[in-house]
Amino acid sequence: MFHQIVGKGLQIRQWMKDLVDKATDKLSKYFPHLPPDGKFIRVTIGRDVVKRYKVRLQVSLPKRILFAQEQGDKLRTTVNEAADEMRRQLKRYRDRLRRFKK
Repeated sequence: MFHQIVGKGLQIRQWMKDLVDKATDKLSKYFPHLPPDGKFIRVTIGRDVVKRYKVRLQVSLPKRILFAQEQGDKLRTTVNEAADEMRRQLKRYRDRLRRFKK
Protein backbone atom coordinates (compact mmCIF):
# COMPACT_ATOMS: atom_id res chain seq x y z
CA MET A 1 0.00 0.00 0.00
CA PHE A 2 1.24 3.48 -0.87
CA HIS A 3 0.66 6.60 1.15
CA GLN A 4 1.64 10.23 0.92
CA ILE A 5 2.08 12.39 4.02
CA VAL A 6 1.61 16.14 3.68
CA GLY A 7 2.20 18.68 6.44
CA LYS A 8 0.27 21.93 6.66
CA GLY A 9 1.90 24.41 8.97
CA LEU A 10 4.37 21.93 10.42
CA GLN A 11 7.33 19.86 9.36
CA ILE A 12 6.78 16.10 9.07
CA ARG A 13 9.29 14.27 11.24
CA GLN A 14 10.32 10.61 11.18
CA TRP A 15 8.27 9.69 14.27
CA MET A 16 5.18 11.11 12.55
CA LYS A 17 5.88 8.96 9.50
CA ASP A 18 6.27 5.88 11.70
CA LEU A 19 3.00 6.67 13.46
CA VAL A 20 1.13 7.02 10.16
CA ASP A 21 2.74 3.81 8.82
CA LYS A 22 1.55 1.85 11.83
CA ALA A 23 -1.99 3.25 11.63
CA THR A 24 -2.39 2.77 7.86
CA ASP A 25 -0.98 -0.78 7.81
CA LYS A 26 -4.07 -1.88 9.71
CA LEU A 27 -6.26 -0.57 6.86
CA SER A 28 -4.78 -2.77 4.13
CA LYS A 29 -7.01 -5.76 4.89
CA TYR A 30 -10.18 -3.66 4.44
CA PHE A 31 -9.41 -2.60 0.89
CA PRO A 32 -11.42 -4.33 -1.82
CA HIS A 33 -9.49 -6.58 -4.17
CA LEU A 34 -7.31 -4.06 -5.96
CA PRO A 35 -3.84 -4.34 -7.45
CA PRO A 36 -1.11 -3.20 -5.03
CA ASP A 37 -0.62 0.09 -6.87
CA GLY A 38 -4.35 0.85 -6.55
CA LYS A 39 -4.15 1.10 -2.76
CA PHE A 40 -3.25 4.73 -2.07
CA ILE A 41 -3.86 6.84 1.03
CA ARG A 42 -3.13 10.54 1.29
CA VAL A 43 -2.57 11.75 4.85
CA THR A 44 -2.64 15.47 5.64
CA ILE A 45 -1.44 16.59 9.07
CA GLY A 46 -2.01 20.19 10.05
CA ARG A 47 -1.97 22.35 13.11
CA ASP A 48 -4.58 24.95 14.10
CA VAL A 49 -4.02 28.30 15.69
CA VAL A 50 -4.90 26.85 19.10
CA LYS A 51 -2.19 24.16 18.74
CA ARG A 52 -4.60 21.32 17.92
CA TYR A 53 -3.72 18.67 15.36
CA LYS A 54 -5.96 18.14 12.37
CA VAL A 55 -5.58 14.84 10.50
CA ARG A 56 -7.28 14.00 7.22
CA LEU A 57 -7.06 10.62 5.48
CA GLN A 58 -8.17 10.37 1.86
CA VAL A 59 -8.53 7.13 -0.06
CA SER A 60 -9.16 7.08 -3.80
CA LEU A 61 -11.10 4.02 -4.94
CA PRO A 62 -12.66 3.23 -8.30
CA LYS A 63 -15.62 5.62 -8.71
CA ARG A 64 -15.39 6.77 -5.07
CA ILE A 65 -13.27 8.94 -2.80
CA LEU A 66 -13.46 8.32 0.94
CA PHE A 67 -12.08 10.62 3.59
CA ALA A 68 -11.96 10.82 7.36
CA GLN A 69 -11.05 13.91 9.31
CA GLU A 70 -10.34 14.20 13.03
CA GLN A 71 -9.09 16.93 15.31
CA GLY A 72 -7.41 16.56 18.70
CA ASP A 73 -4.73 17.65 21.14
CA LYS A 74 -2.43 14.64 20.72
CA LEU A 75 -1.26 13.47 17.32
CA ARG A 76 -1.18 9.76 18.19
CA THR A 77 -4.85 9.60 19.28
CA THR A 78 -5.97 11.85 16.42
CA VAL A 79 -4.29 9.63 13.79
CA ASN A 80 -5.76 6.49 15.38
CA GLU A 81 -9.27 7.98 15.49
CA ALA A 82 -9.03 9.01 11.82
CA ALA A 83 -7.77 5.51 10.91
CA ASP A 84 -10.69 3.93 12.81
CA GLU A 85 -13.17 6.11 10.94
CA MET A 86 -11.52 5.17 7.62
CA ARG A 87 -11.66 1.51 8.60
CA ARG A 88 -15.43 1.78 9.17
CA GLN A 89 -15.93 3.46 5.81
CA LEU A 90 -13.77 0.93 3.94
CA LYS A 91 -15.58 -1.96 5.61
CA ARG A 92 -18.96 -0.50 4.63
CA TYR A 93 -17.75 0.03 1.05
CA ARG A 94 -16.38 -3.53 0.84
CA ASP A 95 -19.65 -4.97 2.18
CA ARG A 96 -21.65 -3.03 -0.41
CA LEU A 97 -19.46 -4.42 -3.19
CA ARG A 98 -20.02 -7.94 -1.93
CA ARG A 99 -23.80 -7.46 -1.82
CA PHE A 100 -23.93 -6.26 -5.43
CA LYS A 101 -21.79 -9.14 -6.71
CA LYS A 102 -24.22 -11.78 -5.43
